[in-house]
Amino acid sequence: GGDFISLGDATASDAQRSLQRLKPQLSVAWWNPDAFKIGLCAAPPVGQPHALLSLCNSTAFAPLLQGLLARFDKLYSRRAHLHHFTQYMDAARIDEARDALAALAAEYGELHGQPPPPEAEALMEQLVPPPAGWGWEAGARRRSLGGLR
Repeated sequence: GGDFISLGDATASDAQRSLQRLKPQLSVAWWNPDAFKIGLCAAPPVGQPHALLSLCNSTAFAPLLQGLLARFDKLYSRRAHLHHFTQYMDAARIDEARDALAALAAEYGELHGQPPPPEAEALMEQLVPPPAGWGWEAGARRRSLGGLR
């Protein structure tokens, strides 16, 4: 899911249009294709006409974690910059942190690759569709699910 928080002179319709343009580029979990929240605040940041903050939690996070782990392994294999950390902590703690990150990346990877079970897909087809114009009519819902298989 994702949260989009707009600060400044944006309207609800501006935010909705922007989200509709963004949705086709996103890989969302099959169990929550509409997991977006929009927050509007009329007070912009100091010195700016407007701003946008996006907070996301998605199984599409798996490749980012795997890339981070690969870069860590590359540096750690050479013990690059390790002396900065071992001044303040035991090297075994670094190994524990690496293992925790690897487990988290694997868990996100498993979730990201799972197709919906047949009974879940049948239930989703029975859902009452949202009002027209929201961009998530039945065909759009199937297309969003199809990208995750």
